Amino acid sequence: MFLPFGLFASLYLKSDNIKLPITLTLIASISIETIQLAIGRVFDVDDIILNLLGGIFGYLIYKLLKKIGEKLPSFCHSEWFLDILSIIALVVIVWVIITI
Repeated sequence: MFLPFGLFASLYLKSDNIKLPITLTLIASISIETIQLAIGRVFDVDDIILNLLGGIFGYLIYKLLKKIGEKLPSFCHSEWFLDILSIIALVVIVWVIITI
């Protein structure tokens, strides 16, 4: 769950420093575990560690995609190209879900 969190937090904040996404991931994870403790569930430190690793992997994926994106031609950064790519991805996802 926290891999996309780390990816999108880095993407939204355009963070080149790993400290901010890690801090946000840690705060969110500790908040979730504290709420679980308050409602009668178990507070598990392993969940915090694994969530933090997910956030770190999300940040690393962000950095990888950023490096790949810098090497792409300029038309790949245009809005119309990204819109078409999103529509194709959505059609493929819906097709996979329907055929399962």
